[in-house]
Amino acid sequence: MTASELQEHRDELAPLKDARARRLGSKGLVKSAGSGGENVTREFGSFADLKGRIAELEALIRFGEGRYGALHLR
Repeated sequence: MTASELQEHRDELAPLKDARARRLGSKGLVKSAGSGGENVTREFGSFADLKGRIAELEALIRFGEGRYGALHLR
């Protein structure tokens, strides 16, 4: 899978992620801290922690050799 194919896949998933975030917000699972810009979730801790986990997973996918790693997908 090429980088452009991965980007297309991310672009396709973006609306689904946005819809999921709205659902979580409407269920009270996501709380906004207001003007501080820091979102706090009951599931993941701080928004920064969640972003860190996402970055780790993206790095594993992009550079990893495992089942979903880029080397395996080629």
